[in-house]
Amino acid sequence: MDIFYLLLSTILCILLYIIYRYLTRNQDYWEKLGVPTIRNSVPYFGYTWPILMQRKCSGEIYHEIYESNPNCSMIGIYNCGEPELYIRDPDLIKAVMQTNFSNFQVNGLEFNLELDPLLKLNPFVNVGEKWKNGRAALTNTMSASKLKNMSLTIKVVSEKYLKYLNKNVKQNNNTWETDVQALFARFTAEVVAGVGFGVDGECFVKDTGTFVDMGNKIFEPTKLNALKQFITLFVPSLAKILGTGFLPREFDFYCRRVVSDVLKSRKQTGLRGNDFIQHICDLYKSENGEIDEDFVTCHATSFYIDGYLTSSYTLSRVAYHLSIYPDVQNKLRDEIKEILGKHQGSLTYDAIQDMKYLDLVIKESMRMSPVVSSLQKVCTTEFKFVGYDGVEYLMKPGSKVIMCPSAIHLDSKYWDNPEDFIPERFDDEHKNEFHKFTYLSFGAGPRLCVGMRMAMTQMKFAIVTLIDNFSITLSSKTKVPFTFDPVGILNIPKGGIWLNIKAL
Repeated sequence: MDIFYLLLSTILCILLYIIYRYLTRNQDYWEKLGVPTIRNSVPYFGYTWPILMQRKCSGEIYHEIYESNPNCSMIGIYNCGEPELYIRDPDLIKAVMQTNFSNFQVNGLEFNLELDPLLKLNPFVNVGEKWKNGRAALTNTMSASKLKNMSLTIKVVSEKYLKYLNKNVKQNNNTWETDVQALFARFTAEVVAGVGFGVDGECFVKDTGTFVDMGNKIFEPTKLNALKQFITLFVPSLAKILGTGFLPREFDFYCRRVVSDVLKSRKQTGLRGNDFIQHICDLYKSENGEIDEDFVTCHATSFYIDGYLTSSYTLSRVAYHLSIYPDVQNKLRDEIKEILGKHQGSLTYDAIQDMKYLDLVIKESMRMSPVVSSLQKVCTTEFKFVGYDGVEYLMKPGSKVIMCPSAIHLDSKYWDNPEDFIPERFDDEHKNEFHKFTYLSFGAGPRLCVGMRMAMTQMKFAIVTLIDNFSITLSSKTKVPFTFDPVGILNIPKGGIWLNIKAL
């Protein structure tokens, strides 16, 4: 019996050793190649260990990696046993995102389309001709003329939003203390409902069963969501085994039901909509007039995901910066009133296009506080990286490269006084003073965010409506400097962004 247990223990130890050696097979990969790397990372898990343990969000980790080797053009890191290249050199970023785009056509975040079928037409996921054709179609739906037409719906949303603001400010003795992340989530969700799906989202009158509620089911920072997203984004092979998708089934059902109801209603009544769904139907309607409902739902879902949360969180950062820089807020208000005066007091698409300072304010806020934690690409054709420090690395197909917008946006090597809020750095006089690829809020190159103009349009309507009618100051409830929620995939300030909104 003793011999049996001894033999069993020996076999078990050998198996554990084999597993350990397999999991750590690449642990000295970067040292052998002479590429600077991160020391003392957890074997196998590498930089993802604090994310898995929900101690830090991915954005904080990527920022720390950037600052760990301040003079390096590139840093070798490990993600669940696999080597990945983290680049800090803007010329290398340009090579990946633009100059040598054909070598890095695939985005680095993988989704299993069997588990998430509604993502199959998302331009972020697709590659090759499928991506090119899909992007061309979406670009068509986001043309200036179509945006101008859809802005009529955004104006209606802005009126609901103003009514909601007035009601709450009045109920709170002329000063309403609120978490603007939640406030702007209602706004962008209502825009998604109206502009994307052609329905009334009821986001300013209801708290449950709305587009806000459904959107939060994807991005709500809970421990269970964080674990699912970690598996989906960092260990996609395990996600396939476990059947773990990125989109909750309830969200999938909701989008399919809304689109089905809209298409059925329009077929019965013969009415057309001034919305994204209608534009997609017009583009892809078959010769016999039939519409592929699944196809439309996939595109509408992409509009939902891309237009809801990132825009609402960006809006909350813009409002935060305006609250702590009153001179900027006052200057912006002066511009708003001047431009609206030239447009007979009407908030229109043409009016917001004339608000140049507003554009600068949003861009500067996105520089200081980008919502997206990283940009990731997968090498599709062999490519040799040569950094400004002389470090070289030959990347093979299938390898991943990572860039961190928030870190390079605050690097004093590329930005004068990066911690100061200076909108003028983006004006015509100064916009050529910084390296184009040190500003990555919307990505760059051929995969530049296709919804950028739509995002900017809805954000401008939201900010103008707020600043034209109210003053905003920082609430003591806001924890500054921000600490980010470790269970979120985006850079989300823990505890929210609380402001005092006061009627003028």
